Amino acid sequence: MWSQALLFLAMAGTFAGAEDQLRIGSWNIQNLGERAWGQHPKALAQHLWLAGLDLLVLQEIHETDGVPQRMGNKKLDEVFRLLNARSQAEWTYRLLPKNDPKDGRRLCAVAWNRKRVRLVGAPLRIAFKEADREVWRRPPYALKFSAGEGRSDFVLIPLHMKSNHDGAERARRMRAREARALAAVLPHLRRVFEDRDIILAGDTNSLSPDEESLAIFRRAGLNDLNAAGAATYVDGKASLDRFLVASEQAEFKFSRQYALTPADRRRHAGKLSDHYLILMAVRILEDDDPPPERPQTDVSHSPQ
Repeated sequence: MWSQALLFLAMAGTFAGAEDQLRIGSWNIQNLGERAWGQHPKALAQHLWLAGLDLLVLQEIHETDGVPQRMGNKKLDEVFRLLNARSQAEWTYRLLPKNDPKDGRRLCAVAWNRKRVRLVGAPLRIAFKEADREVWRRPPYALKFSAGEGRSDFVLIPLHMKSNHDGAERARRMRAREARALAAVLPHLRRVFEDRDIILAGDTNSLSPDEESLAIFRRAGLNDLNAAGAATYVDGKASLDRFLVASEQAEFKFSRQYALTPADRRRHAGKLSDHYLILMAVRILEDDDPPPERPQTDVSHSPQ
């Protein structure tokens, strides 16, 4: 009894002074809002609750409200309503428009628990030089998040790169073009946001970790947390999803990528998605960047 009590006190002392962490996820929820099977909001909410996230990047979310000014997904509304009721959290989310604002299919989105992290300003659509404007069919956005006054903040860029559906070789070339265009503007984004802590997160659709698109990001000063090529797709082979973080930044020093892998891949694909949810942690330290000063365009949505 006494040995157990002493062990508990020792552990309590160890963790009492431990620095805080944020848990970030990314998940391609296959055609959420369009699939005719599976994806019950309670099942999705349970999966996200199990992951214990603070911030979440999403891909393949369909706009289902039919109101462009609002931009929402009814299943996501219910998922976050369930999470907020169960955990006393304050989840909200935003869908990120494509080049054609009327195209509400397979959008990227970002969701976050406002009790753990706050959005600084509004999502900023990344502007490319004229030759690169049509490269990204799902244009990337940059969003700055803060863990609180005087604490760590970072710039999050959700990704959904060119798919392999119309040929792997052509897709690899297109992803290399996407990567070059995005890598070229990273120095500008660091200046705009006055922040060096950058995270790229999402579905890169890269079939192997040595693909040229990923090499371009590495040369731009980003560390691929899935450089080992761990599977994130239900075939058990493809390493499509990953985090890429700014190298040599203290917040990411111990960051690693994990995947919430199911025991039954086929059932997971039928009930939830053909992708696994991936996870990483960010250390919360004292903020080492000055606050940004810039105008932004709001594309907001909060679940009802």
